[in-house]
Amino acid sequence: MNKTVLTSVSILALSMGGAAFAQSAPVDPLTPTAAPSTAADCPDGINNCSLVTQDGTNLNTSVTQSGSGNVSDVDQINGSVGTTGAAGVIVNQGGTNATSYVLQSGTGIAGFASEINVVQSGDSASSTVRQLNTRNAQIYVQQEGDNTSYLEQGSGLPQVGDGSDAAIRQFGGAGNTAVAFQQTGNSKIGNVNDQNIIGSNGITQDGEFNNSEVYQLAGGRSFEARTDQVGDRNDSVLIQRNIDDNDSMRARITQTGDDNDSSVVQSGINGASNANFAGQNANIVQSGSDNLSRVEQENFSTGALTSSLQVIQNEDGNDSFIDQRSGSGRVSITQTSTDTSGIVTGTVVDNAISGGTDSVRANFSRVAQSGTGRTEAMLTQTGFGNLSDIRQNAPGAAAGLASAATVEQDGEDQSSFIEQNGTNDVAFVDQIGGSGNFSRIQQLAGGLGNEARIDQDGIDGESTVEQSGTDNTANLLQGAMTSDNISFITQSGTGNMADVFQTSSSNTSFVNQSGTDGNVTVTQGPAVNSLR
Repeated sequence: MNKTVLTSVSILALSMGGAAFAQSAPVDPLTPTAAPSTAADCPDGINNCSLVTQDGTNLNTSVTQSGSGNVSDVDQINGSVGTTGAAGVIVNQGGTNATSYVLQSGTGIAGFASEINVVQSGDSASSTVRQLNTRNAQIYVQQEGDNTSYLEQGSGLPQVGDGSDAAIRQFGGAGNTAVAFQQTGNSKIGNVNDQNIIGSNGITQDGEFNNSEVYQLAGGRSFEARTDQVGDRNDSVLIQRNIDDNDSMRARITQTGDDNDSSVVQSGINGASNANFAGQNANIVQSGSDNLSRVEQENFSTGALTSSLQVIQNEDGNDSFIDQRSGSGRVSITQTSTDTSGIVTGTVVDNAISGGTDSVRANFSRVAQSGTGRTEAMLTQTGFGNLSDIRQNAPGAAAGLASAATVEQDGEDQSSFIEQNGTNDVAFVDQIGGSGNFSRIQQLAGGLGNEARIDQDGIDGESTVEQSGTDNTANLLQGAMTSDNISFITQSGTGNMADVFQTSSSNTSFVNQSGTDGNVTVTQGPAVNSLR
């Protein structure tokens, strides 16, 4: 029997994780959960024990065990599986403390799946499923109760056939853990486009201290993975790594309720052979409670949109940390919180890229983008101690491939900093809904037609725009119920224009231009004004 589990895979999977996340958030993951151990022989004192070893053609095994403390071990090696249309292995265990181990190695023929189904319906059950060098590999595991599931497909061996599919469903208990490794052809854990939350779609965990880990690693081609977690102490890790420029990565994590956490890493060269193909795509939806999301994308292919990312965090603690390094990339973030119960704690703030601190809680986002093409970031924050920090760096981008950043903050202690280092960059900040606004836009690098605009509608607004280059444009508007506003715009270069509109309260404005064709318009309301 082949009892070997993955050992070197964690180094490969996590080799990118530390440096990129270090500036933003604590690194998670560190070490993948190990496979559950399985006895080579039947231990003394157990209820039922089944050991099956098969080789040859038309391999089919069905094991049904009732009662508690059962052990099932099925090995199918070097043969064809399920040629009658049945699954190659079916294991059904009832009762508590059940253990199931299934191995398929070198199995399968064209047109037929190497299929494994495991159902465990009691607490403290453990399932380990391994498919190595199999054809059309398929795994489905369902567990009810306080259980652990581990599946592995490929293990770095050449994949024969059409790829691998896997699904794990855990429900009705506490402390569940699901771990999946895939290193095969077209690896798939669920359908990221299917909107159903509960079902046999990827990894589904319903209730209590859930944990999910997915590793889709080099050796495969196209990767697709989905995790849905509903309720309680959720945690999710999803890592995809590949080097084939004609393939794709897609990831979706949905977390609903309680202490959510999410870490996604996508790396490789994906989508270069198709100019309109999003080679890497990640979608994270967190609804309710103490959300946190970390995403890293690294993709140096040259398609029109090689990486895309969407993070939606609705209600409670939020936080989002992103590092996107791509030929071209798009990021969309929505954060909402109306919590005043004390679950969300934090503040401190400062930063202004980056003089230190942050913390905040109830919103707070950081986006860092770099690439050789167009980079776009769109951020919407609604409620409480918002921050935001968007840094974009595409100095080598051709004309028309500028970086663009849009920030909308509605309500309470907004702050926003945008730094762009490219050519023809555009930045818009809209702070509405009141309270201690502060915003800063700095555009440097190649210059050439950069544009910046800030709208502040609130009480303690303060704005800064600094630009360097040709044809710069800056607009700054502080209005409505404003108070204590301060604004200064610094421009250097040819054809600059600056508009500052401040009405009411203690407005102050500083505009400094250097170069040709500068044009300044400042309008301030009837309160205490000064202009220099």
